[in-house]
Amino acid sequence: IVNQEKFNDATFQNEVYNDFKNLFEYYLAYAKYITYEKNWSKISESKEELKITYEKELNKILETLEKLNSEKINSMVDEKEENSIHIKKDFNFPLNTILYGPPGTGKTYNTIYYAVAICENKDLDTIKKESYTDILKRYNDYKNDGKIEFTTFHQSYGYEEFIEGIKPRLVFEDESKKIENSLEYSIIPGIFKKFCDKAKEGKQNDKGNGDNFVFIIDEINRGNISKIFGELITLIEDTKREGENEHTSVRLPYSQTLFSVPNNVYIIGTMNTADRSISLMDTALRRRFQFIEMLPNFDIGELKEICIKDSNNIDSKINVEMMLKKINERIEILYDREHTIGHAMFLRLVQNPTIEVLA
Repeated sequence: IVNQEKFNDATFQNEVYNDFKNLFEYYLAYAKYITYEKNWSKISESKEELKITYEKELNKILETLEKLNSEKINSMVDEKEENSIHIKKDFNFPLNTILYGPPGTGKTYNTIYYAVAICENKDLDTIKKESYTDILKRYNDYKNDGKIEFTTFHQSYGYEEFIEGIKPRLVFEDESKKIENSLEYSIIPGIFKKFCDKAKEGKQNDKGNGDNFVFIIDEINRGNISKIFGELITLIEDTKREGENEHTSVRLPYSQTLFSVPNNVYIIGTMNTADRSISLMDTALRRRFQFIEMLPNFDIGELKEICIKDSNNIDSKINVEMMLKKINERIEILYDREHTIGHAMFLRLVQNPTIEVLA
């Protein structure tokens, strides 16, 4: 991670750009060779020449990085420095994160690890070494305590459910007899506003050093982001959070109260790339989130241990791990990587490893 002054240096930018541009060109050519290995006319160089050139360009980048390291350019983000992604001191989680990838790659599953790690101020790798059962129990405990909230976006989800809205309520003249008297409209806070208010209370009760709160949005790309977030697009930006130097608040349209998002609220979203590509998402949202790609994992122990039985309860010799790899290789070449199949699709076979379940 380089400081802003170094990054703005034109020479530095050109050096990095050219190195990565060259590497990408040779990587692309090499990938084409693998794809069309029988069509030599499509490739201008032989495989061995491509390999040598590819390694040469890679070494050039490694030398550049080594040079930068030897000059001791800032390797840590300075607390006072302005950055596109804000990482709290002594804590390695961005305030806004989206886990994205094909279906079945464990995005929602991994939000549990992320949420517990954030709540406990621990490193993600440390949390993942613990038993999933223990992690899930602590996750549910934090959720019951109000430190973690979970919601799912969909096409009908709106600003009224997320921030606040006016909703009808029946008023009864006699509650015991349920005799209807009239209909009144009330301003009801949405799930995210109530969550932020609770996080602010936690900070105030702990003299400004409140616990971390995690808000999880599953299938974030299925909702109309502009409609749901509204002015929240500005408020969730790291530098605009309550408690930061550029703290910003807005007056909500219904209640006319000032609202801001505290800096102890972490937002984690999941995004299915088979539904929509990142490039189609709202630009303002993309700029405010760090995206972490989650691809099919072929090294899961459960996949390697699956022994598929045929109708006679005899080992069918089907290698599930290899089958998943081959299926995804073909999908990636013929379509794209965003529509590959996740490993979770096959985990049902752990409990019931039969041909019927595999089919």
